[in-house]
Amino acid sequence: MKKKFLWLGLVLVMVAAMVPALVATSCSNNSTTTATTTQATTPAANTPTTGGSLTVFTQWGMEDPSGFDSLTQRIWSGSVWINPFTEWLCRGDVEKYGPRGDNSFTFQTWENVPEQFLKGELAQSWEISASPLQITYHLRQGIMFAGNTHIGMAAREVVAADVAYSLLRTKNTPGPGSYLAMIDTVTAPDKYTAVVSLKNYDANWFFIFGGGMAMGAIQPQEMAKANTPNEDWHNAVGSGPYILTDYASGVGATYVKNPNYWGTTTINGKSYKEPFIDTLYYTIIPDESAQVAALRTAKIDWWPNVKQQYSASLASTAPDLVQKKFLNGKIDLWRINRQGSKTLNSQAVRQALMMSLDLKSISTLLYNGGDIVNWPIGPQTPGYTKLTDLPAADQALYSYNVTQAKKMLSDAGYPNGFNMEVDTDAPHTDLANACVSYWAAVGVKATVKVLDATAAASARDNVTYPDMLYTNYTVVNPLVSEHLAAGDVLATNYKSSEPFEAMYKTAASTMDPTKRTQLEQQLGVAMLDDCGMIPFAQPYTYNCYWPWMKNYYGELDAGYYNQMPMIKTMWIDQNLKKSLGH
Repeated sequence: MKKKFLWLGLVLVMVAAMVPALVATSCSNNSTTTATTTQATTPAANTPTTGGSLTVFTQWGMEDPSGFDSLTQRIWSGSVWINPFTEWLCRGDVEKYGPRGDNSFTFQTWENVPEQFLKGELAQSWEISASPLQITYHLRQGIMFAGNTHIGMAAREVVAADVAYSLLRTKNTPGPGSYLAMIDTVTAPDKYTAVVSLKNYDANWFFIFGGGMAMGAIQPQEMAKANTPNEDWHNAVGSGPYILTDYASGVGATYVKNPNYWGTTTINGKSYKEPFIDTLYYTIIPDESAQVAALRTAKIDWWPNVKQQYSASLASTAPDLVQKKFLNGKIDLWRINRQGSKTLNSQAVRQALMMSLDLKSISTLLYNGGDIVNWPIGPQTPGYTKLTDLPAADQALYSYNVTQAKKMLSDAGYPNGFNMEVDTDAPHTDLANACVSYWAAVGVKATVKVLDATAAASARDNVTYPDMLYTNYTVVNPLVSEHLAAGDVLATNYKSSEPFEAMYKTAASTMDPTKRTQLEQQLGVAMLDDCGMIPFAQPYTYNCYWPWMKNYYGELDAGYYNQMPMIKTMWIDQNLKKSLGH
């Protein structure tokens, strides 16, 4: 999809500068949905005010959205673009648990909120029962779908039948439906009760269909029927705080305030209707240098995922820009073919290879000094084990001890080392070469094989790499990282007699989140000790925004790239914006 934007190369900065104007003009000519706009007010500083606009460069702002329907085959992209006008059954409770609350969870992770930090959105409440195995949602009454004149749909209430229809529609669609294999059926025993009957309990229910991923979006039948057989963005309609009014390929999407949105927020003891901001722009800018230029010149108000390499230049050229760094939640690893390679089948050999790497120096060289943290659960997540709390043998894996690594190899039968192949993609050749140099010091002669994207994917899926393969995993959702490492590759990377699959299944099927966290932690330490992967530093990323975004506390995600809980409660300080020259 990116190829079609190559012709923009000479004009990207101009496009970035013109995004709000272009989208607003297109909106005025083509809007098919009714919405109202309020005049901005100028009360005292830090007092909520309505009006104004917000331009966001999202996680997927470098390319066109995959669609505005929950059935998009690229759920990660679709999730971003539909969240302004769509809602889910539940979401992260940023008000109670985040920095504006008791700060027990920062909400500075992408794609995952631990179950204990959730609240209802469309659902007022829910219960999970073992017999019968089901999740029962009790919907809020009076929430309205906005309506859409383009498809002849009047505004109407969201009811349990919409929940059943939306989830079953996804379940019965090849591709997205595979994610909902845990669901048996969904029923609506009354107007405001939806019952999701499960074939098996999977603690990833929130991640998959409860809150934020596109496939769990609750959308009306009228929209779904209008999108058959071909989706049209004009058909989009939901119950969210904003209404999609325009979309231009290569430019972005425009959303305007839903005048009948149900949500309210309390600030300084006073209740206010959400949202405050009139117009929301999700901009598209393919070129990275143009993205940074647009942020620097305030054509973008908020970009929550800026690479660390741009921090210093932004600080000097845009000193008023707020920058908050956070660990980005993903790490690079070598995935070891621990069954297919006779040599690497030895745990001691795998551990020696990790111990012979100077991870701190590699972090300085390639990861801008990112933190050396435990794997597969990162420090942002309950269940993380600090390096200093690991068993002594596992702490030693991070120690960079060439002498001990040589001894371990000799004791394992390789006093003179051995030969192996390291397969990687082109962007991570430097990482491979750095490791090759370190391994040479313990007698291991490694050669690097660079694979294109297709070959790398095939090698990963079919385990055709002889020794090691570069990969990248999240560390902020234990059940995802542990599933990727222990579940998905079990048949090729682990023997059925080994404990990892059983430990994973026990954790994933445990309903109590506190007990589940303990089981995840135990599995994480066992997987680190096994050393089936060699992890590297978790790099920092920057959350950058302009200070006229008020009532914002640095949260990143309340579900699955779901920024609406923050956006709908923030307002724009127009006086400050003008005083800063914008």
